[in-house]
Amino acid sequence: MIEKLLKQTTLEEVISFEEKQIEAISKIVDSYKEKFMRLTCNLELEFGRLNKKYKVIEGEISKNDLINGYSSGIAIYIKKDGSFLSFNLPDDEGILQVYEYIVTISRRLTKIYIDMCDDNSDIEKELDEYLDDIKRLGVKPVELYE
Repeated sequence: MIEKLLKQTTLEEVISFEEKQIEAISKIVDSYKEKFMRLTCNLELEFGRLNKKYKVIEGEISKNDLINGYSSGIAIYIKKDGSFLSFNLPDDEGILQVYEYIVTISRRLTKIYIDMCDDNSDIEKELDEYLDDIKRLGVKPVELYE
């Protein structure tokens, strides 16, 4: 984890860091795609940016977005035939996914910090666990309610 004062970080630095992390996480996911295909599942990545109220930020971000509260991350969804999945258990309606924060803003007393996550080892661990659990429990499609 890289932690810096927000005032010592440029917007370009944040965007560049996000792009590098997206590339690194994409390579991890690519290395798992064949393993999941053997279980007739596929992996889909979705990058997102959220404001402090956890609303999606559309388009480019600004320094004000960072100052006012910001986070970004990647969701890795495990799907089959375009459908979200849960474990094949009677009461399981959760979606099989891995989420990794890339950038978060935190405030401590009078200082604002930016945390940039550069350790992706948990992603591999979670994907390995999902592979084992899918083999053991099976999966079923999930109906999403909006």
